[in-house]
Amino acid sequence: MEQEKGLPFSLEGIYGLDREFRRTSMNLAEGRNFALTEVEEGELVLVNNDTSIAPLSIQDILPKEWRLMRGVQYGANTAEQVLKYPQDDLAYYGSVLSILHEVGHTYRRGYNEELKYQGIFAGGPKEKAKIAGVGLLKFIANPGGIFQVMDDLSNNGKAYAMESLRINYLPRKYLERCYDVRAQVEIEAWEFALQKAFELEARGYNVFAEFDNDSENVMDFINGCLASYDIGMWGSLKENANYRSVRKFEPKFVRYRRYYL
Repeated sequence: MEQEKGLPFSLEGIYGLDREFRRTSMNLAEGRNFALTEVEEGELVLVNNDTSIAPLSIQDILPKEWRLMRGVQYGANTAEQVLKYPQDDLAYYGSVLSILHEVGHTYRRGYNEELKYQGIFAGGPKEKAKIAGVGLLKFIANPGGIFQVMDDLSNNGKAYAMESLRINYLPRKYLERCYDVRAQVEIEAWEFALQKAFELEARGYNVFAEFDNDSENVMDFINGCLASYDIGMWGSLKENANYRSVRKFEPKFVRYRRYYL
C-alpha cells in the first residue's frame, strides 16, 4: 500500500493494511531455505536445508522459565510464562517473524510494563479520587465490561486484564496513556523480532526471503499485524463516554515509512 513517507495512515489506510495482512498471512511462505518444524507439541525447531548448518530450537532463544504450547493464535501469556503458537500456521507467510515477536514480549527488553502503568497514576489523592469516581460511574453504566476483564485475566494474564479494566473504566486521558504504553510494548517486541531475524540471516536462515528481501514488504507485514490494535483502540475510544467529541483518527501502533529498515 502506497503511503507518503513520514505521514500517518488514515483510518481507511489502517483498515486496508489489516485486510492485506489477513490476505497475505493465508499464503504459504515461499523461498525459505529452512523449515519451521514442530518436533513434538511444545518443541519448535528451525531446520536448514543445508545440513552443515545446525538446527535451532526456538526454546533456546526463550528465557529459561518460559515454555512453548500450541494455541489458537500467537501470544505470550506472562502469568503462565507460556508462548503460544498455532500449529497449522508454521509453514505460512510471516510465521517466523510472528514467533520472534512473541519471544520479544517474553523478555520485555528491560521494560517493566506495570511500573510504566503505575507512572500513569502518579497524581495526588484528589486526582486518584477522581479516577475512582469516574471508574465507578462507568462500571454502573457498563457492568458487562467486567466479563472482558475476567476473560483476559484467565486467558492472557494480569497485564492484559489490567488493560481491559482501564479501557472499560478509565477517564479518557488515562485511557490514551494506556494505549501509549501498549503501543510501546508492541513496537519494542517487533524491534526485538527484527534484531533476531537479522541474527538468523547471519547464521544462514533466510528469514526475509518470503518477503522478497524487501524491507517495505517486511514492514507492511508488521504494520498489518499492528493495524488490528489501532482498529481496536479506535473502537474503544469511540465507545468511551468521555471521547464522543473526538473526530480525528491518530494511530499509535502502526509505524510510518521513516521507521522502515
